[in-house]
Amino acid sequence: IYEGLGQDDGLQLSPGFSESVIARLAASEQTSSKPWPWRIPAFVGGAAIICAIVWLIDLSPLLDRLSGLSAYLVSLGSSVVTSMQAVCTDLGSTLPLVVATGLILLFFAVLDRALLRSRPGHWCL
Repeated sequence: IYEGLGQDDGLQLSPGFSESVIARLAASEQTSSKPWPWRIPAFVGGAAIICAIVWLIDLSPLLDRLSGLSAYLVSLGSSVVTSMQAVCTDLGSTLPLVVATGLILLFFAVLDRALLRSRPGHWCL
């Protein structure tokens, strides 16, 4: 592949090639910025289909399953909170160290993000 790519076949572009490409891109941006005429009918049709599904299909088994799932998620959340309280209690005096470490990492993450945004496309200072 590299040998084939390394060979120069003497192919030359026409003198107005770049201008024609730029003109086509500008034309496609102008046509794509127009509002889609089918957006509102598609939204109304989608809403009508959803309403018809809710109206015609018995959703009580699904709702029963979702209510069971929500009870499970509540119990899971309370167990996670209990576990986090136990971890914080076990940390005791090292909790300020953990919080300070987190704040330092957050500071450097924000600093890194700000430096990368100030020089887009550059990975080095």
